[in-house]
Amino acid sequence: MQNNIKYRLFWTWDYCTRWDHSNYIRGRGAFGPNQRRSHFLEDYCRMVDFAANHGINGIVIWGALRAHNDGEEQLRRLVKYGREKGVRILPGVGIFSYGGVYYDTRRDFNGWIDIPATEYNEYSLHSWLTRHPEYKAVGKDGKPYATGMFSDVACPSERENTEWFKRALEWLFTDIDVDGVQVEIGDYMVCYCEKCEKRRSSRSDQGGFSAEDMAGPYMIACETAGKIKKDAWIICETYSSFAEKTELDTFAGGAAVFDHEYKKMFSALPDNAVLQWMMDRAVGLNPVQDWNEDVWLPHKNNIARIHSGSQHSLNSNEEWAIHAIGDLVVKARRSAVNGVSIFGEESPVSPPNEANYLIFSEFCGYGNLNPECDMGLFYSKTLDPLYGGAGFAKQWERIYITGHILRINKPAMCDWAKDPLAFHPVHLAIGDDGLLEKICAMSPSERGALAEKLALEAHDISAKLSGGPCRRWSWLENWLWRSEYLHRTDFNIN
Repeated sequence: MQNNIKYRLFWTWDYCTRWDHSNYIRGRGAFGPNQRRSHFLEDYCRMVDFAANHGINGIVIWGALRAHNDGEEQLRRLVKYGREKGVRILPGVGIFSYGGVYYDTRRDFNGWIDIPATEYNEYSLHSWLTRHPEYKAVGKDGKPYATGMFSDVACPSERENTEWFKRALEWLFTDIDVDGVQVEIGDYMVCYCEKCEKRRSSRSDQGGFSAEDMAGPYMIACETAGKIKKDAWIICETYSSFAEKTELDTFAGGAAVFDHEYKKMFSALPDNAVLQWMMDRAVGLNPVQDWNEDVWLPHKNNIARIHSGSQHSLNSNEEWAIHAIGDLVVKARRSAVNGVSIFGEESPVSPPNEANYLIFSEFCGYGNLNPECDMGLFYSKTLDPLYGGAGFAKQWERIYITGHILRINKPAMCDWAKDPLAFHPVHLAIGDDGLLEKICAMSPSERGALAEKLALEAHDISAKLSGGPCRRWSWLENWLWRSEYLHRTDFNIN
């Protein structure tokens, strides 16, 4: 099997990245005060060390530039540290949305209460549009969108907005000295001003955005960065899948499949562009999109990314996602895709995330030798020693997945049982097709009893082990006892 994977990335938001466990607080979402920021360097330097040791050569960070906690200097130091380790730090940059280049200009917070961004920064989209409201994007009613501090939208047809973005990106590459960025145009609003309507030859209504609105600004980002650093990585989000839709795939919006003409709009991007595609529904144990090996792609550089093992996954940020991630890398290696990206916000102290990262690394050609990406070899040579010996990884997987399904909110779980295509069906990994229906039929006491039984099984195994294997089984036991508590104290909220 060919190994053509040049781009091997972790994708993160700063507010929920937690690799330094001396700080237990998560930030209050993308829009709130970010209490994680005081540990930004500790979090990401630990991640860089892990990445360098496992062949991961880039980390995307959304929310990378925040003014508080000396954010600019933090990012400069992290970029330098990553470069020394061979890991590129790639800030997430909104071109005409998502806060622009400088995400958060607030230097201080009033305790836990949100305060407005009164501090001006010339590279902040909010600051720019506050001073120049005439350049805002407008809705179908002809009025500027009612947006907030982090969701302002600029009109892509206004030359002044383009010039502002070029200045901001030049500053990022010169002052912060980054080696690349991930750029996005925004996937939640389309400008309907007269200039935009006249400029567009077509507009896709499938995902709430326009391919033409992306292709032009992405060209500007590539050209601007390329003049400063010829080898910079400019990752350009498409918000779509390049796979083929099947009759089962009715999903609209992000990760929807778009036609040949849509994809062709990205063909003119220069060599330093890297198109990024959302492939969640084309991988895993029950894919509903066809990822053909000979699929046509409009550019030579392409990253396939999925949301497994993150806060965006229906299976949680501690999802056992080795099957989806392994399939992602295998399909990339068999096709013209030369990049893969997964979420890296949780530290490997969580065994599911550790396993996710290890299969990602190994199938990309790092870690234990596994050139054919053999899943059986991954279990026996990589996972089994971590869990206590031959066959132990499968045991851990069976208990964890069963416990995971027990912890899912019951109404949601029953909906998933009726429509298993709505999520990655992890229960298929343990060969128990009827597990969802069986657990859905249980009373809270029955579910609690099953959680207790699983916890005791994990305890019996951990008691016979020591070191790392004992830690992983003890983590599972503790996790299961919390599940048992949920069912033992079950109550309904009207």
